Amino acid sequence: MEGFVTPKRARRLPEILNVEEVKRILCAATTLRDQLLLGLMYGCGLKVGEACALVWRDIQVGDGTLHVRFARGTRVREVRIPSDLQPILAEGVRRCDPDDYVFRGACEGSHLTPRAAGAIVRKAAEASGVLKVVTGMSLRHSFAAHSLEGGATIREVQEMLGHEQVETTMIYL
Repeated sequence: MEGFVTPKRARRLPEILNVEEVKRILCAATTLRDQLLLGLMYGCGLKVGEACALVWRDIQVGDGTLHVRFARGTRVREVRIPSDLQPILAEGVRRCDPDDYVFRGACEGSHLTPRAAGAIVRKAAEASGVLKVVTGMSLRHSFAAHSLEGGATIREVQEMLGHEQVETTMIYL
């Protein structure tokens, strides 16, 4: 078997939602919590796990930024919070304990699981009537593509998404 080479699977481009589809999905979320979750995932380009693990201390209301912990908590990146979400988050920062999770889980002291967040995304997508397969990563991919379409540079998008290699970000061009 030495020297035997198996064919590589072709790399697929991510599914990108258009702006209208994203708006329909965000509006289809039934609760304020779900709207905030989807809004942060799309508006900040967060992964599902990053959004679920947010604590109120990570939100800097005065700066309008969010500290996102990733790579198992070893690194932190700073992203801009969409202006539509800032008043809701400011109220949450004012009312809640800084160490509480923004999206609480079913058990005391736990956060919403990525699986539960995925179910929220799927439910909103189904309710919106969007026929594409929509996941939390679809919202992140759409954020990146729309940022580039809106005039952001590839380097800015790379930093917002937390990619180490610019080649990873280049798939959105």
